[in-house]
Amino acid sequence: MSDTLKSESPPRDVTLLLRAWSHGDEAAREALFPIVYGELKTLARSLRRRHGVLGKRGPATTTLVQEAAVRLLGAEFSAHDRHHFFALAAQAMRYVMVDAARRRLAKKRAAEQEADEAGLEHVAIADPRAEEVLAIHQALSKLRLLHPRYVQLVELRYFAGFTIEETAEVLAVSTPTVKR
Repeated sequence: MSDTLKSESPPRDVTLLLRAWSHGDEAAREALFPIVYGELKTLARSLRRRHGVLGKRGPATTTLVQEAAVRLLGAEFSAHDRHHFFALAAQAMRYVMVDAARRRLAKKRAAEQEADEAGLEHVAIADPRAEEVLAIHQALSKLRLLHPRYVQLVELRYFAGFTIEETAEVLAVSTPTVKR
């Protein structure tokens, strides 16, 4: 298991709960989140640390986990196993980060527009972290049109921090394929 997702919960238990949840068992869903919550926080912390997610003004770790959980709960959900669940969670966290970056840049543009309308000078302040998050998101959106599997690979390796072996397992391919 990678450093990002040290197995705190028994993989078999998580997989059984995921399968029950995907078959409509709401009690399994309720039992699942307390078991994986700590690992989701570890994943969120890792994302924030590795990618400098919007600095101190971006979503806090707990907020990132909670918003990602809301996205997972609100979606048509189906995960085969523990690794697949965390891959979906990483994808959900990516979208939470993208939304936060969009909000941050929109506020910046609104402040600049207010200054223009008031006849005040303003200094354009770059927001490289927010812009980087959006640039990565746009690149992945374009890549999805050509190679959807590559996007999954990037999400697993770059966002979730999965090892090559874990990525191969989730994608059901060999490790040489992942390396290529």
